[in-house]
Amino acid sequence: MKRLLQSIAITLFTLFATSFSCGQNGPTQPQVTLSWTQSSTPGITKNCIYRGTVSGTYQLPGTCISPTTTYTDTTPVAGTTYFYAVTAQVGATESQYSAPAQAIVPLNPNAPTNLTPATITKNDIPGAIEVQAKVEWIKR
Repeated sequence: MKRLLQSIAITLFTLFATSFSCGQNGPTQPQVTLSWTQSSTPGITKNCIYRGTVSGTYQLPGTCISPTTTYTDTTPVAGTTYFYAVTAQVGATESQYSAPAQAIVPLNPNAPTNLTPATITKNDIPGAIEVQAKVEWIKR
């Protein structure tokens, strides 16, 4: 009876995946949050927020909301200077504009450049488990 012996070395290793995850879809949309002191006139029914790119010149109509003391503009364009004013309404009567507030919306930063994937030089991973298997064939 002849025995043929052969050893097979099997290296087990874990593949490490690298991924890039982003919590938003694309560049950030700038926002401007305004706050003010409410008019002391009794019976305020609305506040109207006006925006323009020149102080004292505002786009009409403004955004009118229930009486509050804050508003977030979610539509400004990066790199633009805006002037905001607020009015108060009692019924259909609207107050004069408040003193203007200036908001300078910064440009988005330049994107990073020269992005390259990681390079794997060999599959020899520290801490990998090596398993030796012995296979015997027995001739009968």
